[in-house]
Amino acid sequence: MRDLTGDYLTTQDLAQLLDVRVKTIHNWRYKGVGPRYVKQGGVVRYHRDAINEWRERHEVITHA
Repeated sequence: MRDLTGDYLTTQDLAQLLDVRVKTIHNWRYKGVGPRYVKQGGVVRYHRDAINEWRERHEVITHA
């Protein structure tokens, strides 16, 4: 298991963090619904701040 404490995560790291399949991350990126990303050397990277912002926008609060 990789250390996920860095500022930038790979697609595989993000999938692990969110507990979803890599294919799901690819689909989100294709549809433009996932976290913002950058390409560095042809490799997609996700900044931790962008991931946190995306998660906050998709947070659902239920009333019990």
